[in-house]
Amino acid sequence: MKYDYLAVEPSKYKAGEFVVYGFGRYPKYSVNRGMQKKTYLESFGSVKAALEKYPDANVSSGIRPVESDPGPVPPAWFDASAAGESWGGDY
Repeated sequence: MKYDYLAVEPSKYKAGEFVVYGFGRYPKYSVNRGMQKKTYLESFGSVKAALEKYPDANVSSGIRPVESDPGPVPPAWFDASAAGESWGGDY
């Protein structure tokens, strides 16, 4: 998979360990299509070791959250009537 960018972060599970993540987007066939995806690639004992294998990675001092806001309105293709619920009092 092609990633938009790579990041080296401190591990949230093991002190002194660093993790490389690839950030990209979910494909069009996914229920999460277009949303950001954070994929674990590999763990290392040091930032130096991570950068030796992934020289283009950005080093982060903390854990980067994934953009999870789908936006204030549904996408144009969404049809509320196809969701199986009605809110217009016509049940």
